[in-house]
Amino acid sequence: MSGLNKFSLINSHQAGAFTNQNRIIDFTIPEGGVYDLSQSFVQLVTRCITANGDVFNMTLKNSSDVHITPKNIDLIRNCWLRGEKVGKLEDITRVNVLQSNLLELTKSTTEKMCSMVNSIYQVRDFQNGVLLSPWVEWHKEGTVASSYRDNYLRIPLSQLYSLGSNIIDTSKTGALQVHIEIENTSYVAFEEVKLFHSPALLNEGVMAPVTTVTSNVTTVLTYNSVEASPYFVGQKLKLDWSVGGTPGTQNVIIEAITYNVVDKTITLQLNYEFTGSLASPYTLVVVTEIAAPAGFATLSIANANLGVCELVGGQKMAGDMLEYTTFSVEQYSNNANSLDRIFEVEANAVNAMLMFNDNTARLLSTQDKVSEYRMRIDNSDVYDRNIRVNYHDGVGEVMCHDPLHYDAINRTFLNAGLTLKNLTCLNMVRDTTLHTVSLEDRFDYRPNALMMLCTPLPLTAGTKKLQFTVETKDAPVRTIGNVILFKQIVKMVKLA
Repeated sequence: MSGLNKFSLINSHQAGAFTNQNRIIDFTIPEGGVYDLSQSFVQLVTRCITANGDVFNMTLKNSSDVHITPKNIDLIRNCWLRGEKVGKLEDITRVNVLQSNLLELTKSTTEKMCSMVNSIYQVRDFQNGVLLSPWVEWHKEGTVASSYRDNYLRIPLSQLYSLGSNIIDTSKTGALQVHIEIENTSYVAFEEVKLFHSPALLNEGVMAPVTTVTSNVTTVLTYNSVEASPYFVGQKLKLDWSVGGTPGTQNVIIEAITYNVVDKTITLQLNYEFTGSLASPYTLVVVTEIAAPAGFATLSIANANLGVCELVGGQKMAGDMLEYTTFSVEQYSNNANSLDRIFEVEANAVNAMLMFNDNTARLLSTQDKVSEYRMRIDNSDVYDRNIRVNYHDGVGEVMCHDPLHYDAINRTFLNAGLTLKNLTCLNMVRDTTLHTVSLEDRFDYRPNALMMLCTPLPLTAGTKKLQFTVETKDAPVRTIGNVILFKQIVKMVKLA
């Protein structure tokens, strides 16, 4: 007999707001229940903080590279999971680096294009392709001004812990302690994305002549719906016109918006009154967006909750052993034009993934200057030759990798039980252009191409030595900075 699902939110032990000085967040899943962690999540209540009352289309960008689309997981740096009766189950350092890169390969191109997968930062208006802020409550008709609102960012436990995909009986593990450490919030920054399409739509912002005393202007460009327009109540605009050949200008705020369903035009009521007449009409009337000041807003994590799914009346865990895989982590600062490093790897490690990270906001493992590499396990070559990467084909246009590079990724993911959906190794570019771009353009920024060196590992009676030899082109100018080795290990824990 299958059980019922009971969903609830658990408050964190610590109080927000969570900042760079208050990064630790702990939750406790109580003992005695059966929980489906695959349907559970960490919820961060994010807030756009500004001292200015004006509303702009503020979205988040990667503070190191504007081409990188941030993911929800980017905001969590470290995590561990502990059972009161069985001790620490998982402890993963730099979980955001690990999962941010794994998501690039385990999500298809279609999934990456979908704004609802893994990221709230890339919310895109389906009508015209403009990035919209999830931190703004938009009002595009009527008199109620748009305002900033909290945004609830959810991170599945399955993206943090391997056990996050399991059903756990806490009567056997004891109360589960979920621990996360927030990443430095300067890794992401707010940026205004313009809503106007001009010059793609040449009449965007152009208004009909004003011939009477009024505070209204009406668009020349027609819209199929009010939602398709770039205007919202409370928006700040710069108004330009000409009266009898004399130019004029005025900063205005939209106080109300109405939509004419017959003419498909939009009328904006402004906090400015025209004093024109038929004898001296206002012509060449144009409104343009006023940009948000530099440093206008910062990100705050106001609160945190743990959403859990409890199975009521369902089947409990069988057996007295819990077997699963998790990751151990080793970080190494190289700072040289090549890397020749021997890592000590646990006997129960079954896969290894070496990633490049410069310890900045660029969580993507990118190293476009690596020319070739070789991997050895206990002084035995994984492949019998060097693996070439980042070289051009005969025409000199397409960047190529040795087929052995893809073979190593495929074998590692197969051995790790990870679904490999995408071997393009291209990150989805965060696109702030004011028109819909082609699929090729969204995935055609080569400096952000993923570089991950992978290999399966044999189970051994004792520790094993894993050696990476990596060369760069244009040495000694090119350097390999920090590297992180993620080792997938098999664990068995005796349950109470």
